[in-house]
Amino acid sequence: MDCVYQNDYDLVQNLYLAYLDHEEVSEKLSRELDDAVTELKESEEGELEYMTWMTYGAEREADGKYIRNVEMIRGWYDEKKALSIPEAAGFMNITISQFEDVLALIKEHPELDDADIADRVDWRRYK
Repeated sequence: MDCVYQNDYDLVQNLYLAYLDHEEVSEKLSRELDDAVTELKESEEGELEYMTWMTYGAEREADGKYIRNVEMIRGWYDEKKALSIPEAAGFMNITISQFEDVLALIKEHPELDDADIADRVDWRRYK
């Protein structure tokens, strides 16, 4: 890679992009990292670890989505939005039942924050 690095971020960014583009990496650390990742990918332990992290990542992503849904419903409720419940649910791409269940929890438990409300909703029930 012929590049002038103005800071460590530039170096890391360029190495990462080169790695994604499957270019040969010339930095010693990058080669060592690539070797370690390849070795880990090919081991059973590495596969299990990878699957564990992927599952964790998917769960965290879902948690964030559910919390954002609660935030939006709470905002709708607090600000008395002009949209009807079916319109708001459609806009959020959730079912009317999901919207109404979250709204009921918000009304019943105003002391709970959005993450606590999201934890109490059985999101799998709607799939």
